[in-house]
Amino acid sequence: MSSHASEEIEVKFYPIDIDNIRAKLNEVGAICTHPMRLMRRVVFPRDTNPALDVSYIRVRDEGDCVRISTKEYANEKKGIKFQRELDVVVNDFDKAVALLEVTGLKKDMYQESQREQWQLDGSDVCIDLWPHLKPCLEIESPSEKHLRSAATKLGLTWEQHINAGALVLYMQEYGWDKNEAKKYVKRLIFNEPLKRLE
Repeated sequence: MSSHASEEIEVKFYPIDIDNIRAKLNEVGAICTHPMRLMRRVVFPRDTNPALDVSYIRVRDEGDCVRISTKEYANEKKGIKFQRELDVVVNDFDKAVALLEVTGLKKDMYQESQREQWQLDGSDVCIDLWPHLKPCLEIESPSEKHLRSAATKLGLTWEQHINAGALVLYMQEYGWDKNEAKKYVKRLIFNEPLKRLE
């Protein structure tokens, strides 16, 4: 079991052309650290757990490990969202979810996605696939300088970056407001229609 605390910044670009991005990643010497794999997560957000001092707690099965994470959106600097994250690696997804439920926490979401991960000059570059969305790119970096450098090397237009989670992508794609989008992202599964849940 291991834990890790960090402060990082991340941005998304949506939508992307996967073949073009992969070609660019190879061209600039990025290294693929994880091929495309299924990830599943259960989220315990502050919306349904008002006593939480963080934005949410998440249990995520990443294919090669299971991670419990807390995320806190700390502040914004120059339009870039800094976030603090603390995580611990565990060995059982279902038991981790059950443990958090025993403490009284209420889960609010079950979501699947697929992720391919690359390393580029100190930045994590992730190609993400979410049910019923076009492909998305996420870049996580220790500094804005690294973030902008990675985006430039990949031929991305900085002004088109998004400082938000997947919820905003669904809002953008389907024209939903935040409250409506939250009802659809409670359960996101590949090969299953979008469902509106209360």
